[in-house]
Amino acid sequence: RAGYRNGQAVQYWSTTHLAWIDCVVTNVDAGQGAVEVTCKPGQWLTGERLRVHLRAVGGKEPPGYRVGQSVEMYSASYSTWIPCTVARADAQSGAIQVSQKP
Repeated sequence: RAGYRNGQAVQYWSTTHLAWIDCVVTNVDAGQGAVEVTCKPGQWLTGERLRVHLRAVGGKEPPGYRVGQSVEMYSASYSTWIPCTVARADAQSGAIQVSQKP
């Protein structure tokens, strides 16, 4: 995605914390369409990950969940996060149904 520059203040959408994390662009590879940020050192954001997880400060909210997306669900029974997959997603309400493998 064009438009990011070194030193630019941005926000990264953390699926772990379900929140936008303030960070700064540390590297841009315009030829590859890749961006590196302070909160993910050594990891280049490209394609879908760049589009979904990075925004300029003051940008719009993240898109909703997608069927097949890997997520985590908190289990009160086991007091831990369990990996699962979005089985159904209602974009209007934001509700999702997940499937998990034991």
